[in-house]
Amino acid sequence: MSERRLFSRRSGTWCKGVIVGSISRVKRDFAASQNNESEFAFEKKSSMVVNMLNEPIVKSSDSIPADVVGAGTGTKRQVLISDQDAPNFALRRFIMEPSGGMPKHTNSVEHEQYILRGKARVGIGDTVFVVKAGDAVFIPEGVPHWYEADAQEGFEFLCIVPNKEDVIELCDSAACK
Repeated sequence: MSERRLFSRRSGTWCKGVIVGSISRVKRDFAASQNNESEFAFEKKSSMVVNMLNEPIVKSSDSIPADVVGAGTGTKRQVLISDQDAPNFALRRFIMEPSGGMPKHTNSVEHEQYILRGKARVGIGDTVFVVKAGDAVFIPEGVPHWYEADAQEGFEFLCIVPNKEDVIELCDSAACK
């Protein structure tokens, strides 16, 4: 087995490691150079390195890029805690400009959401809800849903999803009943 250089997204550093089956035993270069031999276990999952030791992670949302959501209007998404950081759930932050939104779609995973700021109309199945800061929302897997941010305030929420494959389908007139 040959030693490889692996990048730890958690610490933002390069590590030396040997992949043994699906587990990597990693010794960080800087720890070894300080005679502080530290071993970290990671599982290789779909060509990603996953934090298997459930070590604490603290990040500033200011340091995480907000990516434009292509299917949305005036909507950006930050992945605050990814499936590489935590074993069970990912934490995302959605930011919608005034009158921004997301079209009707389905996901193959459930969503738990907490509204941080503003208000919006949210369609879930056949029901339209008006949600605002402080509200919590549950969207079951496979249920069609959409978002329309308030024209004055915009809308921002946290969305927690399980670390499973998420198949997203946009709904047209024939799909997503």
